[in-house]
Amino acid sequence: MKNKCIICMLCAISLLFCACTVSVPDDDIKAVYDLPSCASAPYNGGYCVVDGKQIKQYSLAGSLQSILFESNDTLFDIATHQHELIAVGENGVLVYSIDGKTFLTRTVTKDVDLLSITNHHDGYCVSSSDGTLFNLTVRDDISYATIPTQLNEPIIALSYGNDTLVGVAKSGKILTIDASNEQTVRPITDFYDGDFSLTDVAFSGKAHWILGQDQSLGIINVFISDNGTIWNRRIVNYLEGKMHRFDPPLIGNSICWDGQQALIACNFGRLLTLPDCMQCNTVTTYDCENLLNVISDGNSVFLLGTDGFSKVQQTNASAAENLDIETARRYLDNGAVIIDVRSREEFGKASIPNSINIPYSELKQTISVQYPDRDQYLLFTCSVGVRSASAVTMLSELGYTNVYSIGPYTNWCQ
Repeated sequence: MKNKCIICMLCAISLLFCACTVSVPDDDIKAVYDLPSCASAPYNGGYCVVDGKQIKQYSLAGSLQSILFESNDTLFDIATHQHELIAVGENGVLVYSIDGKTFLTRTVTKDVDLLSITNHHDGYCVSSSDGTLFNLTVRDDISYATIPTQLNEPIIALSYGNDTLVGVAKSGKILTIDASNEQTVRPITDFYDGDFSLTDVAFSGKAHWILGQDQSLGIINVFISDNGTIWNRRIVNYLEGKMHRFDPPLIGNSICWDGQQALIACNFGRLLTLPDCMQCNTVTTYDCENLLNVISDGNSVFLLGTDGFSKVQQTNASAAENLDIETARRYLDNGAVIIDVRSREEFGKASIPNSINIPYSELKQTISVQYPDRDQYLLFTCSVGVRSASAVTMLSELGYTNVYSIGPYTNWCQ
């Protein structure tokens, strides 16, 4: 009888242990690597999302349409190309579809978790929790090649561009692999002093943008490089032209490039926008506890947050179309004014003849003094068109009725 009691007790302990191990929330698994609890990619005229163990389809309007697939393992990241879709996750799992309807599961390796995936050459590259990379090719099935790296720790994010693959580790180390497959691993502290952690990386079409955080100062830092040789730093301590202390501090979860500016999903529902002007950062706050993920398909931006929050929006850069030069000249002949919203230093180097310089950071405070007539035709320009588009939006909200962006000033200086 005594032995039976002992056996029963051991069984109960065993069942309790099993119950505890299988009830770990998906977010806790992701928290091991400090990964956001969801990731997304443009797909089939909408957006595909990995959320826990599910692959979900969202419409172009940002609403949830359907659950496409449910995995046995937590999924960490997703990548798409035309009708292909590949998601990666814990225990080396890889889920893929070539049509968005039929999904197949493969185990690349049971020993590690697959953390991030990026489009790479004519296939994909996947990072893992032990620093190994896998090159994937999709044909009728998945084939892959293992690439050992010199970074023997979790690679939590990847980007590819300019014949350079960039991987980042939370510890602040950066892996680069160039076109000749030469590997380099360097901590960001080789370039800048600070206590940095790295979170994400995106390719803008010209350069890689790494999202980081100076832990000692509580400030977001972005590191930018075309090929990973030299990293330029952008410290996010300005807001709309003024030195600003963010309270609570901004913590970045995800970074993307929308075609003209960088966007960063942050804590407390905040979306940070980094235009070409280093002092003209803006923050938009949404009604969710945290923004977890942000992506762009070139025309719109898809936001994901906690508690089921999702939203699609146009940025100022994509929403405002530039006025064509012929129409702009006609407006000028009838009394319109060209306002250049670049900094005074930028304006002093080159500008459109007879244009007026009002830096974007001063525009809201001074425009009504200099141009009190809300019906005055005002044409805005800057270096690439982002600040001028933002100026149009700002003045429209102030009641100005004839405000237009004419894009980069260089269009008029040729």
